[in-house]
Amino acid sequence: MVTTMIMQRMSVAMEYGVILKWLKKEGDTVKKGDLVVEIFGEKNEF
Repeated sequence: MVTTMIMQRMSVAMEYGVILKWLKKEGDTVKKGDLVVEIFGEKNEF
């Protein structure tokens, strides 16, 4: 099943984010609150 994920801005100045690492594999169960991705956003990693 495909689900769209919307990335919210982590700061007012944030203009883009780059996926560094997927923490879940295709087919894994994802529950509310699970971390699924590491994101780099200009000056920070989340």
